[in-house]
Amino acid sequence: MIFLYIILFFIFNFLIYLIGKSLIRFLKFNNNLIYVDLVYGIFLIGFIAFFLNFFVSLDNLVVKLLLFIVILVSLKTIDLKDYKEYLFIFIFSILIFPIIIYMGPGYDGGLYHLPHQNFIRNEKIVFGIGNIRRFGFGSINEYISALFWFKENFLLLKFIQGTYFLIFFSFIFESIKKKNKDFKIILPLIFLLPLFQRYFTLAYTFTDIATIVFYTLCFVHGLRFLITSNIENSNLKRDVNTFVLLLFLTVAMKPNGSLILIYGLIIFSFILFRYSQPMKFFLQFYWVYFIFFL
Repeated sequence: MIFLYIILFFIFNFLIYLIGKSLIRFLKFNNNLIYVDLVYGIFLIGFIAFFLNFFVSLDNLVVKLLLFIVILVSLKTIDLKDYKEYLFIFIFSILIFPIIIYMGPGYDGGLYHLPHQNFIRNEKIVFGIGNIRRFGFGSINEYISALFWFKENFLLLKFIQGTYFLIFFSFIFESIKKKNKDFKIILPLIFLLPLFQRYFTLAYTFTDIATIVFYTLCFVHGLRFLITSNIENSNLKRDVNTFVLLLFLTVAMKPNGSLILIYGLIIFSFILFRYSQPMKFFLQFYWVYFIFFL
């Protein structure tokens, strides 16, 4: 049974990876980083759930059908030339699996995380719901998690937490492999992780792990603009787009993630002056700003 769960966990991560890769190709960006594909995959799934919940409940057949279509389309990105990436996801899925399989719901899972997910599974967004205590401080992780309820079994909610770990560890792996400046930035944070007990408490309803993962990636991606001597114009749009998505996910995962927006404004200002980009350069990311607005 454990082996079956491991295979299911790998398939779960693999599909999120393919969804992200499909979105990146749709945007006509070049990317060969697994963690970036996973980030785009999480983003797209979260956006679909959040946006559709304005119109229908997340347990609606329309939501399930659209997600199924997205998965089918993403299967077209499978390429045997990428077998090393597939093998990486499989190996790290095995390594991460023991961390997540025995997760509980957490001390506040029954207080508002699971009730909130249950609410949006059965109701569309109700304007004014923010006046109700706790539900008004929801996370995009609730919308992602609400898609993966299987009756009263929350196994897939554990898998989602495992995907956040996979994003983080693949980021560390890529930094070590390329021996770039990212690793020098992230290394002190690795040694400090044991001190972040508040943010690495294991539970499948917590949003803390996802928040600190996206916070860290957003911080490092922003520093790239500061320490890289020159970024080609063809890659600048891709890198800024990824940075904006990481900003969004950091804020959307947890309210106190909004602090990263100050850092984002600093990076945007630097890009304007360093790369001599007009203000209209940032207008091409209007679709992400629209999601921020929602």
